[in-house]
Amino acid sequence: MGDFDEHFAAGRKYAVFVIVVSGAVMFYLGYSTDAIVLTGVLAGVYGLFGSLLPDIDHQDSKPRQIAGKYVTGVIIAAIIALPVLAPDFIDGLGRLVAVAGLSAPHDVLGSGVVMVAGAAAIVFGGGAFDNSTTHRGFTHSAAFAFLTGVVAYGTRKRLLRAAFSTT
Repeated sequence: MGDFDEHFAAGRKYAVFVIVVSGAVMFYLGYSTDAIVLTGVLAGVYGLFGSLLPDIDHQDSKPRQIAGKYVTGVIIAAIIALPVLAPDFIDGLGRLVAVAGLSAPHDVLGSGVVMVAGAAAIVFGGGAFDNSTTHRGFTHSAAFAFLTGVVAYGTRKRLLRAAFSTT
């Protein structure tokens, strides 16, 4: 496998293949048309993006450059959103820090921990990732393919359950 264009071309072919296979299997098992279409779309998207994932370990690859930008955005969004969406988590972090002898409201201490950890992840995360991976290393292994397959399967089950639940 070569550069981005070759990975992307292979991913498009694989996406079409998994759409057809997943649709046929779901049809054979008697699922509704909506479930078949949703599963086919998810399988195609996972197939396409999955073909680009192995090159995440190469510093000059397009997926790596794009992932770096999005991960930074996600970290910043988490720093902003966690105090609002998970106040108990923030309070718990604050309680852990208070054990070290710092005196401030627990939510303030927890927010500080999230900010410092997020900043450290943004500043040092890319370098740590580069040092822990080698090109054609773990992300090109069968174990990595298996793990991404498990994530894809779990996501599909949750999305289908959410899309077709009656409650």
